[in-house]
Amino acid sequence: MASLSRTVLVVCPEGSTLRVFTCVARFWGWSLGRAEVVPLPSAQPAPQPEAVAAAVRPLVLRWGIPPGTEVALVLPAVVGGVLSLAAGAPQTDRAWIDRELAGRIPFASRDIECDVRAAGPDRSIQVAWLPRTAAVEFRTAFARLGLALGEIVFRAQLYAHAARETGAEGRELMIEQWNGCFSFHLLAGGRVLRTSMAQTPAAREFADRLQLELLSLEAAGPSPAVARIVLAGAQRRFSGEFEAAAKDAAQGIEIVRRSAELSAMFLRFWRGGETGIWLVPENPPAMARRLAFAIAGIGALLAAAMAWQVSALGDETAALEARATRLRPQYQPLAAKERQALSAAATADAVARISAETSEPQAALLAVFNALPRSAWVTRFAFEAGKTTVAGRGLDTESVVEKLKRQPGVSRITGADEPELTDGDAAPRFRIGFHWAGRADERRPQ
Repeated sequence: MASLSRTVLVVCPEGSTLRVFTCVARFWGWSLGRAEVVPLPSAQPAPQPEAVAAAVRPLVLRWGIPPGTEVALVLPAVVGGVLSLAAGAPQTDRAWIDRELAGRIPFASRDIECDVRAAGPDRSIQVAWLPRTAAVEFRTAFARLGLALGEIVFRAQLYAHAARETGAEGRELMIEQWNGCFSFHLLAGGRVLRTSMAQTPAAREFADRLQLELLSLEAAGPSPAVARIVLAGAQRRFSGEFEAAAKDAAQGIEIVRRSAELSAMFLRFWRGGETGIWLVPENPPAMARRLAFAIAGIGALLAAAMAWQVSALGDETAALEARATRLRPQYQPLAAKERQALSAAATADAVARISAETSEPQAALLAVFNALPRSAWVTRFAFEAGKTTVAGRGLDTESVVEKLKRQPGVSRITGADEPELTDGDAAPRFRIGFHWAGRADERRPQ
């Protein structure tokens, strides 16, 4: 019976802990298997592949996970994320998509792994992306355990799918609390419009960041306002102190709680046929699931034959083994490509590393937030190889330049006044550029 089932090992980093569980497909569909939460050596801003693999290794041995088992990795939006692009071109126009991504992420299109799909009736496009280097590191780390990393899903995608199942209407701002950080996911129509993260250890700082997020959404365009704010803490917990701060900062917006059990959310996501970033384009998820359903159908026929005629068990088993023998040559090219990919990943792991820390853009943006007063906010931000461009409202350019001069790691500041707009808004605007050369550990708030 075990040969007629399929097991997926799901790994979910949650700050200083790691949630690991299995999803098993049998005759009656997908169900949850074993589950456990294990500690990580230290809390990192971004999950470290080797640390994650080291924490998974004892569970693989204790649960008896066979070699070659597929791994689904659920990541927070730290080194990658999900973007929603307005309808401007067909989903197949990759040149247009690459141009849109170039202004939104600090990586070239050739340096990322991504999943592009139509996201709604308005022909908008949802793109889930991850730096290729990070994908190679995770895949190599799991390959050392004999596991195959097949799919990468972001937590925001699970929240968007769960919101669609609840029938929620309008735009929601989902706030997730874990490991001293907060994630703000703007959801609508079952898709992720945007995601941002902030380290706000105090309730007052959390309230200020929530107000900044709401002001940024209000200034982003003529889209409808946020219908509700949803609080989703890990293990169904959300600090009461921070909930009170959210009510004070929400400006009359409805605040609700929603269950955030990752294992149940992932199971519903997986049952619904949703996918993330699939790392084996030669064997797409749909083909794998069709094969799983075909095997399940063969198993059902075999079980029926056993119930009606016990003596036919040998013949049915022989037919099943013959079918497996006929199918085996079809997977030999894929196995050869898998070995070649693992060899290339090992080589890339040895000779290629990202020259700059993945936290550099966040650190540069944090320096801007530390310099600005609460009355000002950022509307545009771009970072590439230390060159940073920031635009915003609520303060003039000259004042922003003077405040940034006192921030460590900021140099070569230039400024240009934003052009006057005709919308009647008299708020001052600013636009500056500077070079960022600080270290992440020197810029963390005390």
